Amino acid sequence: MFQTLEGAELTSPPFRHYEAAGSQSWAYVLQPIDIPWFHVRVGVGSDTRVVFASHVSNWVHLPQEARGDTLRLIDVRLVSPGWLNGTADWMMEPLEEVLEGVDEASGEVGWIFLIGLGRRYVQPAVGSTSGELTRLKRIFRIRPVGPFEARASDTVQ
Repeated sequence: MFQTLEGAELTSPPFRHYEAAGSQSWAYVLQPIDIPWFHVRVGVGSDTRVVFASHVSNWVHLPQEARGDTLRLIDVRLVSPGWLNGTADWMMEPLEEVLEGVDEASGEVGWIFLIGLGRRYVQPAVGSTSGELTRLKRIFRIRPVGPFEARASDTVQ
């Protein structure tokens, strides 16, 4: 979840020609809690944009392959706080896979984020006491297709 403050709105943005109709520009946004978020690169036609997404559900449905002016997912980076990535600081890393599961005790959903080199971070379900997720299903996987490209799978396998 990101928050904006009235005083942070840019009334004369420095890059006006990049603004979409009806959009607002902000000098900064706040994230009031230490939870992971996602740096998502999307494309429309030959144009590329970055979306800061606060939840998996904001981007996981986007297809990687699209024609014309259809929005497509190019790649995703997990931005994780230290409590999740096991360090004392925030990290931004390429995301390869996301598994979704259920905490049996609370019935709430949690996620496992798979990063390169076999590393995995578990974001437990809200109210979880065990941090263990069951009934896992893959909801995202990115597949390399060339030295500088990646393909996202929008199907669970």
